[in-house]
Amino acid sequence: MKRGFTLLELVIVLGVITIVMGGIIVATRSNDNRDLYNALVVLQSDLRYIQRRSMMEGRPHDILFERQYNRYHIRIVGGGIGNPSSTIRTVYLPNGVTVLTITPLGVNDRLAFTARGTSSHGFTVTLTNGRYLQDIRGNVGAGGTIIYPKRPR
Repeated sequence: MKRGFTLLELVIVLGVITIVMGGIIVATRSNDNRDLYNALVVLQSDLRYIQRRSMMEGRPHDILFERQYNRYHIRIVGGGIGNPSSTIRTVYLPNGVTVLTITPLGVNDRLAFTARGTSSHGFTVTLTNGRYLQDIRGNVGAGGTIIYPKRPR
């Protein structure tokens, strides 16, 4: 009686391993895209939050992007030297998701809402996960935001 595996058994085991690894790779890629979209949804809700908070408190608020640290700060805008800006919350983007562009570029990559909840200009923030780009755009005035479909990089 021989001990060991037949060639057919080895081929079947390798086939099963290949199928399982393929499924893992596909699941991982879709998670990357999900992280990109989820980061945009969080940013969109933060923009709406500071807009509403600006109107309720009667004070300007902004989001200050720090691209080198892959994060942004939600802030109450201060009125000068004696009244500096104060951070309400800091949001870190998911691993692999980065801010590619912010247009038009304001001072220090920030998006601001006035005390009445309006933005002084329209804006576009583009996030990427290395494979895809996805935009969130806001309009002048009311500051409504829309997430646009992803596109290949």
